[in-house]
Amino acid sequence: MKRGWSTLALVSGMVLTISSCGAAAPGALTQSDIPGYLGLHENRIAEAGLLRSAHPGRLCHGASVSVAAFTAPGQNLSSIFDKDTLSHDQVLSDVVMCPHATSVSAVFRNNLKQAHPVELVEGIGQRAFLSTLDPEARSFSIEWLNGSMLGYLVLQGPSNDSRITVALTAMLARRAVEAS
Repeated sequence: MKRGWSTLALVSGMVLTISSCGAAAPGALTQSDIPGYLGLHENRIAEAGLLRSAHPGRLCHGASVSVAAFTAPGQNLSSIFDKDTLSHDQVLSDVVMCPHATSVSAVFRNNLKQAHPVELVEGIGQRAFLSTLDPEARSFSIEWLNGSMLGYLVLQGPSNDSRITVALTAMLARRAVEAS
């Protein structure tokens, strides 16, 4: 399934606020969660751009949302669905928490039905699935449901970067679940 940034904001219910004190809100990855060997740094400009493209309130009323984006120094966050070859690694992490689990559960079920191909993933929240965003590149996402929380994590890199794996994507998603 193809999702652009604005659709991603709706699908994952993301991006209502980012903590202004320099630390991500609960549920988003932080710099310490990102393996140093990737050489990625938090990209506040990309996070602000995600905030501008979000449509608050479509997932649930009263949502609290966290988002974090990590790129190589000096790199912009590339659209996660571009077919252009990525020249750098990047991570996008977003989590939405709703007052009630009903709305996030319905969104998760719908996304699971629409995403192809998917692989169910154990040990991440109550339910999780992995999607390969571009079969010809290193581009993976995991969406998970955990009570009234819906999370989404994207890990991408150049097609020749063997460090970008399904296992690393799952590890980062687990860290995001543990942070919330």
